[in-house]
Amino acid sequence: MFAMLFSFLNTLFGFTLVILNKQTRLLAINAIAVVFNLAGNFLFIPRFGFRGAAWVSVFSEFIILVLTYLAVQKRLGFHMSFGPFLKMLFSSAAMGLLVALGYRFMPNFNAYLQLGILVPIGGIVYVFLMFKTKAITPEMLALLRKREPVGAEAPMPSGQDY
Repeated sequence: MFAMLFSFLNTLFGFTLVILNKQTRLLAINAIAVVFNLAGNFLFIPRFGFRGAAWVSVFSEFIILVLTYLAVQKRLGFHMSFGPFLKMLFSSAAMGLLVALGYRFMPNFNAYLQLGILVPIGGIVYVFLMFKTKAITPEMLALLRKREPVGAEAPMPSGQDY
């Protein structure tokens, strides 16, 4: 599951490198990850089995993520801010902890009732913390309010043939 997170982000940076005509760089990055993956599997599978292979896969995807991010950053000159991500991670962890603790304190409840109680409470805590940590800003809310409804088409400018 962790490898999938990195893999999704790798797709973004990988396609960006392709668009920038840096396929050779992408190939080199993936070759580095393959060498790491093979070496890691030889080292960790005999001792840790499938868990070792899984962790090697996670780290392989992470290596690809770091190297493709650095390559795209060098070419485009942008910088990512991890502050919002950390705020979302904190809010998610607090929500998960609340739901897990609530589950432990409700051992005699029906599973559906537990879900019916804990999931809404967890969602409220998550949204509250997203606002408290300023992961959701007033500017974001303003942008959401200005969005056009799905399927709404902008009027065509008059006097032009399409």
